[in-house]
Amino acid sequence: MDNLTNDLDADVLIIGSGISGLAAAVRLKDVGIKALVVEKNHRVGGRMTTDRMNGFSIDIGATLLSKRFKNMLRLINRFNLRSALLPVKFSFGLMKEDGHKISTFRAGRLDDILLNRDFSLQSKASVLKLGLDLFAKGALLRHGRSDEGISLDNETCEEYLYRIGGKEIFRKVFVPGLNGPFGGCFSSSSKLIL
Repeated sequence: MDNLTNDLDADVLIIGSGISGLAAAVRLKDVGIKALVVEKNHRVGGRMTTDRMNGFSIDIGATLLSKRFKNMLRLINRFNLRSALLPVKFSFGLMKEDGHKISTFRAGRLDDILLNRDFSLQSKASVLKLGLDLFAKGALLRHGRSDEGISLDNETCEEYLYRIGGKEIFRKVFVPGLNGPFGGCFSSSSKLIL
């Protein structure tokens, strides 16, 4: 019991072992403050996980880290987690409303939508507009440097996509593809996540 009491003796109590709770614990430890992290679930990581159901992998939150996440990669090296990394080619599939054919969309491949016969010309034009916006403002949207793009955070995903004529793309691609990872609130999230 003495060991348990000593383990529970901390300067700071952190509720939740999601990515923010774990990051706070590491930062506190680095400055000499002892933190105790408590978690109600049987695993750490919060929404940063993948569930498996009926042969499908379903990302519940952010589970993909590109090579641009330099700070995260430093933490991975620091805690010897490199063996836990898996190279993946991200894509997601959507079943048509009639329940038949599945369309596959690969990350960073706007041509998957542009060449898909199931979308209107207006939707394809909105995807081109999104691509041009990403190209024009890409330097402000780098992963891990969101503070530089704060001036662009002036509308939600839904407002932005509707404004550029992407109502169909919003409804058929982005909401079903990203609502899970965003905890069901993709619509009201900042357009910067696009």
